[in-house]
Amino acid sequence: MLAVFDTGTSFSMIPKTYWDAYTKLIISSFDLKDTQIQNGFFAFSCTERSKIGKLSFMFDSKWVEMDPIDLIFDASEAQDSSTCALAIVQN
Repeated sequence: MLAVFDTGTSFSMIPKTYWDAYTKLIISSFDLKDTQIQNGFFAFSCTERSKIGKLSFMFDSKWVEMDPIDLIFDASEAQDSSTCALAIVQN
């Protein structure tokens, strides 16, 4: 299934009530060791980028998978790939 995922912003938004559980699930599912919330983003060491697999979102009873290449960006101040983040924020 091909789909366009448009939130009207550059980032996907997770409702506040799900944010903590969602980020904890990402950490445990992909065995991430060095994570933090940085400027509202779920950030992690870019050395762990390859650990992150597809993320799934449910829309109207249908699951849509998103490739991590479409969600991960360099969030380091120096743009040196030391800190990466998911383009997912708490709403």
